[in-house]
Parts: sequence; C-alpha cells; structure tokens
Amino acid sequence: MEVNVKKIDKLKHKLDIKVAGKDFIDKKNKFYSEASKKLKVPGFRPGKAPLEVVKKHHQKTLQDEFIKQHLPVIYQQALEESKISPAGMPQVSDLKVTEDALSFTAEVETQPQIEVKDSTYKGIKIKDQKVKPDSKQIQGMIKKFKEEVKKITEKSLDDQQLAKWASYPDMDSFKDAIETQLHLDSLQKRRQNIDNQIKTHLLKSVKTEVPSAEVKRYHQQLINRQMQQLQQQGIKEEDLKKYRDDFEKKLEPLAKDEVKFFYILRAVAKKEGIKEDKKMAEAVLGLILSEAKFS
Repeated sequence: MEVNVKKIDKLKHKLDIKVAGKDFIDKKNKFYSEASKKLKVPGFRPGKAPLEVVKKHHQKTLQDEFIKQHLPVIYQQALEESKISPAGMPQVSDLKVTEDALSFTAEVETQPQIEVKDSTYKGIKIKDQKVKPDSKQIQGMIKKFKEEVKKITEKSLDDQQLAKWASYPDMDSFKDAIETQLHLDSLQKRRQNIDNQIKTHLLKSVKTEVPSAEVKRYHQQLINRQMQQLQQQGIKEEDLKKYRDDFEKKLEPLAKDEVKFFYILRAVAKKEGIKEDKKMAEAVLGLILSEAKFS
C-alpha cells in the first residue's frame, strides 16, 4: 500500500492511497469469483458462467460491490500506517479501479492531540454555594401549591386540608417534605454550578482547535433536541422555523465548547490512566474535584 499524507490545516489531512500488486489482484479476483456465482448470465446456469463472461455482463456491479466491501478496510489500514486518528467520516474522491490497482483520495479531520499540564486541572479554585433552604422558600412553595389546588377545586383549602391533599397527615410533615425536595434541588444546582466552573476554567486554560464536522454534528443534535421540546409544548409548525433559526445562532458556540471540553477531559483521562468509556467524564471530574480548592 502507498499512502501519501498532506496536511491541509491544523486538523484536516489529505491521504492519497493506492493498493496494487499481486496481493491486490488475487484478492479482487477471489472476490469477483465468489460474487459472480450469484449473478445471472444469459445462456448459463447460475454460478456456471466463466468469470470473464460474467465480467462482460456485470463489470460495474462487481466493481461496486468490491469497492463497498474493501474500501473501508483499505482506508482503515492507511490510517493505521499513517498513525492518524480520524474525527468523523472522510470525504472520498478520485476513486479509480483498474485490473491491477485501486486508488483514491480521502480528506479527513483528525482528533486534536492535547497535552495538559498538572497545573491545568489540579488545584482549581471552586466557589461553593449555600444549599440549605430557608423558611421563605418553603412558604413560597406552599403558596404556589395552594394556588394550583384552588385552580382545580375552585376552593381555598386550609393548611390541614392542603397537607392531606398532598398525602401528608399534617402541615409539619408537608413542610419537611418540601424542605427535603428544595434541598435536593439545591444540591443538584450546586453540582451543576461547580461543573460549570470546572468547564469554564478548562476551556479558558487549554487552547486547541476542534474538528468542525464534530461540532456541526453536535450542533445539529442540540437543535433537534430543542425543536422536539417545542413540538411537545404544542408550538405551531409555522412558528418552528423562527425558533430553529434562533437556535442555530445561539447553540453553535455551545456545541463548539462541548466538543472541546470532551477532548480536554479525554486528554486528562489519558494522562491519569483513566479508561475511556461511558464513565470517563464522571471519573475525570471526580479526580479534578478531589484536588480542587473550595472556598
């Protein structure tokens, strides 16, 4: 195999790939021979026509099937030989197949190779926040619940009736439940705030390009997610385009940051020997938090 690699920009590469010689010819002939058994040729029983005769009738079919099956394998081998880690699918062009060779050009974006220092993610300063609910919040929740019940029943319930409506024997039990729920909500918001502080710090500290194809793909996912939520809320079809245009502008920077954040976390995982799987992000964030400075 011949592979010539040309760097187009920081992440995009062009690979000119060619396979030829006896091994290629033998592999192609073997594939054609097996595939020809399933093709019909006038005057011959299925699978009995000589290969050269089958080629005359089904040359394009044989060639297309050979490319479909073998091109991904050849491309993968070329990536491994060139030590290139792709980010997304390649753009293939100039594909040529002859009796003794196959050649094509593949343009592909590569994954950014990020080197992170210990100081980048260790000892990050975290501003903590109070999470204990106060009586004002609890009373606000009770008032809101009472208003919702009144809309349903068209009656004003007293505190004891309201507590029982909510499945509690008395108002003290109801208040305890509300306090617990508010506490859980506050803890969730607290953790989200801390994660956002880490993300902001890492995005600011690490300079790197990210694959445009991945950003585009994730950007589209974010848009689709928002559009589905609007549809579930009953937004009219004619109004959805206006929202889509707005989402396209607002969500693009977020998509870029999210892709960049993923690659930074992966760089930390690699440095720390953390396995790259579904729990990688959780493990890396846990590591960062274990060495953070809270205030």
